[in-house]
Amino acid sequence: MKKGFTFIEILVVVTIIGLLAGVGAISYSQFTKSSRDARRKADVENLRAALEMYRSNHARSSYPDDINNLIGSYIDIIPKDPKGNDYTYSASRDNPPVPCDDSVIGSECTSYALSISLEVGESYVGTPYGSGN
Repeated sequence: MKKGFTFIEILVVVTIIGLLAGVGAISYSQFTKSSRDARRKADVENLRAALEMYRSNHARSSYPDDINNLIGSYIDIIPKDPKGNDYTYSASRDNPPVPCDDSVIGSECTSYALSISLEVGESYVGTPYGSGN
């Protein structure tokens, strides 16, 4: 009598290993997506904090018309999306939103929106504290 495994036994073991590997790959993929989304949300919150500091230190209590005005005094660099894309920033004044020019008196930026797309298929928008977000 020969000792060894039958073809069916080997096939069952290979199938089980394949299923476990597939489940592991899917779980890892979901984990990395959620990790990048968490980073995106943290970046938006850091930018919101920098924008609020800018506003509190600015003579006319307005937000910058260009997010790059935060570099140096309020934030070291403007963060990029974990996949390398830029975050969308728009500053506006009054209601409804009208583009603003921070260098012109009377056209100060009184609001802003930071928007990002999450990998779970939704958007995340950061607006001034106390405005609903």
